[in-house]
Amino acid sequence: MITLMRETNSHYNKDKCKENTMKRIWLLVSVTGMFIFLLHSNAAIAQVPGTVFGVVKDSGGDFPANADLSFTAYLTKDPSTTVNKNTSGNSYDEASGTWIVQLSNFPSWNIGDVLHIDFTDANGPTGVETGSNDCNITGTNNNCGDTSLPVELSLFEAKAGDGMVLIVWRTESETDNLGFHIYRGRDREGKYERITKELIKSNGNGPNAQDYKYLDKGVRNGVQYYYKLEDLNVNGERTMHGPISALPNFGLTIEDSPIPDKYDLSQNFPNPFNPGTLIQYQLPENSKVRLTIYNLLGQKVRTLVDAELEAGYKSIYWDGRDDLGRNVAAGVYLYELVAGSFVSTKKMVLMK
Repeated sequence: MITLMRETNSHYNKDKCKENTMKRIWLLVSVTGMFIFLLHSNAAIAQVPGTVFGVVKDSGGDFPANADLSFTAYLTKDPSTTVNKNTSGNSYDEASGTWIVQLSNFPSWNIGDVLHIDFTDANGPTGVETGSNDCNITGTNNNCGDTSLPVELSLFEAKAGDGMVLIVWRTESETDNLGFHIYRGRDREGKYERITKELIKSNGNGPNAQDYKYLDKGVRNGVQYYYKLEDLNVNGERTMHGPISALPNFGLTIEDSPIPDKYDLSQNFPNPFNPGTLIQYQLPENSKVRLTIYNLLGQKVRTLVDAELEAGYKSIYWDGRDDLGRNVAAGVYLYELVAGSFVSTKKMVLMK
């Protein structure tokens, strides 16, 4: 998976770690949600088999307050047995950000099991912040596997030409992303086939915008095509984005893609969604456009577009944040397109 959430950099003092008599070995193992997880092996605690612990930081790089942080944990082989921060032996230290889970709370635990832990900070820098991680139980050095942020996609468009379609996309951030594949279909809800023979490699991981394009010459004029974008991370996890569509035709250049004959606002995709979703709309003429997100109380949450735009097919990505950059709560939201005298409103569901 890849978030319309920025990666937060973490730093530590290697020399200080080397001098520490506890011989702590620090590993940056995960950035999930808006949390940074640092799991380390400690010679003293590692002598107690069945103790799993680590350090958690919020999106601002600080340790969450003890009163605000909660966590639950369970063995993936038996999710029905769940413990929390207040379970006997478990703890969280606000001063150091260290959390501890005692595997003795799970009578059936064994070497090779996986402990899943979910964190919630009720008062993070961006509001309620959540994160999770999986820990491989070895009995001594319980390191956790990497959990990556999803790719933050801000643009995904198809531009039709004469016997070709240009696919363009932009990411605002990438973490542990290897690259992308393009899939094409003839029906929006039908079968899609991969058209990229090789992986389109990532331009670089981090919180920096990256632009990509792919030219599809395997199309026929006069036929409507649909495209999906797949990102692949270092753990082999795949996330699909789209679909978008294009109609190539004779004499058409990429710059002169067909103009729709009417205004329209499409249903967002995916829906329900987490953390972000793509909204597509079309303009038959140059228009003053306003695309706004509202909650069910009618309160404005986010203005996505407020500008004069040229006619054509448009798309924009909503990252689940409000105008102040804060993550919004799960629930039903409305998105409204106002273009000239055209007004259309649709519902979408954000899941957490």
